[in-house]
Amino acid sequence: MRSKKLNINIMSKTLRVIEPFFTLSVGDVLELTEDGKSYVNVHNDEFCRADADGEDFSSSYESTIRFSVAYAKELIKEGYLSEEATNGREFVNIFTEIDTLLDKYNAELKSIDKTMNNVQECVKLEKATVLANLIKLLTHLKGLKK
Repeated sequence: MRSKKLNINIMSKTLRVIEPFFTLSVGDVLELTEDGKSYVNVHNDEFCRADADGEDFSSSYESTIRFSVAYAKELIKEGYLSEEATNGREFVNIFTEIDTLLDKYNAELKSIDKTMNNVQECVKLEKATVLANLIKLLTHLKGLKK
């Protein structure tokens, strides 16, 4: 890779691999260290199997890749890494979002006769079925809360 000064500001604490290189695959993530001087990816791999006699064989390894911020900037410029997009959005509690959607879909389902009074019955039935299925799914997901 070329060695030159880049004018790229890395603001993200997370970088994602978009083109495979070294031992990294597409989708692997590098995290900014606490001191802000480098990006790190730690990879753990484990292999287990049993032979014909029932004896277990296993192995594991851990590899760590560390790049300086300057080198990470070069890798972004060369198209190997990308910054994780935060889209300026803050953390959203999934269960609060589920409650919001349940309220919305239940209200839509209750008012379906009023809002779709000039629509063919089969279209109205299809929308009611979709809403009912969404409500069932969201209710199930909400029930997973510990």
